[in-house]
Amino acid sequence: MTDARSALHDATVEQLRAHPKELPAVWLYDERGAQLYERIMQLPEYYLPRREAAVLRSHAPEIARRTKARTLVELGAGSASNTRYLLDALERARTLERFVPFDASPEMLELGARAVAAAYPRVSVDAVVGSRTSCASRRRTTTPRE
Repeated sequence: MTDARSALHDATVEQLRAHPKELPAVWLYDERGAQLYERIMQLPEYYLPRREAAVLRSHAPEIARRTKARTLVELGAGSASNTRYLLDALERARTLERFVPFDASPEMLELGARAVAAAYPRVSVDAVVGSRTSCASRRRTTTPRE
């Protein structure tokens, strides 16, 4: 067993012995897990995506105006459904050039990236597959433009 697989096994056993029982979120990172998570987000009990959507819906125009962002990076992009509020606002502001969705599920990432590319043809979409740990290892130090 690899070190990563062994660590996942140990974390799973530990969390299943806990009260309440849990599973590591990494189990949601494959295609089936991502599909289940999309369904979970629709449940009335899981209010977070609706609250996030409400905040983005009401504040996206101001965010676009203040940031004038040319690149939008989304960690844990999934289907990028709530990101559309920011994408729409930045597209209307005509500042957005690039969208970088980052997700551990290649299947969901591809679906979301294709949908965004079709809806925003002016915007370059550069999807990145990886986990939070691989994201940290990819981080680069940049210097501000002068």
